[in-house]
Amino acid sequence: MKRMIKMNQYCRYCSNCIYGDVFYCDEKEITMNEEEVKRSNKCKYFQFCEIDVIDQNRTYKPRKMNKKAKGEMKMISKQEINVGIKPCPFCGKNEMFAVKGILGGIVMLKCNSCRFIFSVDDKRIDKDVNEVIKRFNRRAGERHEDKSDQKTN
Repeated sequence: MKRMIKMNQYCRYCSNCIYGDVFYCDEKEITMNEEEVKRSNKCKYFQFCEIDVIDQNRTYKPRKMNKKAKGEMKMISKQEINVGIKPCPFCGKNEMFAVKGILGGIVMLKCNSCRFIFSVDDKRIDKDVNEVIKRFNRRAGERHEDKSDQKTN
């Protein structure tokens, strides 16, 4: 079984990108400047080509992962989550998921659409997935049953 490696897409490594006087995308039928060709993207027409369109003598070489960065976060399984996660407050899409940092174990919620990240700055609950989700699901103007966080005068 061959393992798929996720890589960033760049027009410079796409077989649809042609270089003459300008960079041209054959699929989208648009011209681009060098900065746009070098920028990472999520084009649905991307077809990997290991030859660099900017420098024909250069071929794609995947970067080696930094050992410290390897496995910094892991997805939290749905079995560990007892409370449903509300949609993202910024983009409104229902693409929030929970991740847990390997080193510190801190739980974060991330939006798969707009890349919003939510975490709790409270050492008592920052490692408890259900408590973090409960805090995230709170919205301004809603009544909260949990009185432990309210300050007393």
